[in-house]
Amino acid sequence: MIRAVLLAVILLVLVTAVAVVTRGGPRDAPTDRRLSDAATTTLVVLGMLALGVAITLGFTVGDGWPLLPIGAWVGAYLVVRVRDRTRPQRERATLEQRRDAARRRLDEFGPDGVAALDEAETLIDRILHTEAAQHGWLGDLDFGADTEMIAAAQRRITELRKACDEWAALPDPMPVDADLIVDAQRSIGELKAAVAERLQVLHDCANQAEAVDRALAQQREQDAVEHRRDQLRVRITALLTGTRAASQREPSEATDLVRSRVAAFQELQATIQAHRRADSID
Repeated sequence: MIRAVLLAVILLVLVTAVAVVTRGGPRDAPTDRRLSDAATTTLVVLGMLALGVAITLGFTVGDGWPLLPIGAWVGAYLVVRVRDRTRPQRERATLEQRRDAARRRLDEFGPDGVAALDEAETLIDRILHTEAAQHGWLGDLDFGADTEMIAAAQRRITELRKACDEWAALPDPMPVDADLIVDAQRSIGELKAAVAERLQVLHDCANQAEAVDRALAQQREQDAVEHRRDQLRVRITALLTGTRAASQREPSEATDLVRSRVAAFQELQATIQAHRRADSID
């Protein structure tokens, strides 16, 4: 009797908890107070598992043991609830960190520098994702020096531009500094040319690596065609050999018998016709 009452209470508690969790709170409740769909699904699955274990323990071990899985489910509910309620804060913190990193990157390298670094990463990914690179046809690849060169050049370009802008903002510019600014602008042009040249090298490498992939694919296709051609050559040769053997086989006795009987019949028929003509003349 006690076990039955205990199991009924367990069932009622779990069903009520699952209903509350599934409902997720009032419709007008704040978003951060309601459980997400993933958290709700997790708690429902754990609740059904705890219910099954509690029923099994209630009928096999004793009256107090079914409370253990129920307690475990309550603990899991608290953990999931806390993590789910703090999820928006964690997501906002992660998003803010990404924005801060993007701002620092933009401030360090400038818009052109960020674009150049992104292009370099894209080209390097193209190279590394080719079959030739993944199978070791291109050797051990390390493009760290290229990305470091582009980053250093763009960082220096940004610093020179900022310094030139600050100099231009000063009142009463001195003519003696004009040559220095010209040198700075020349250096910026040289650095930009070096970055463009390095990006072109990476672009050429990506195109060449992809060309190797196409060559490998064509070679596989050609090998498959040659393999199929060899198979058909063997098959046709075997068929031709069988054809020659079949054409050289002697006729059967039945064909000889038919031919001889037909010839005898024709000869007999010719003899009869000759006698009939002779009788008609007489």
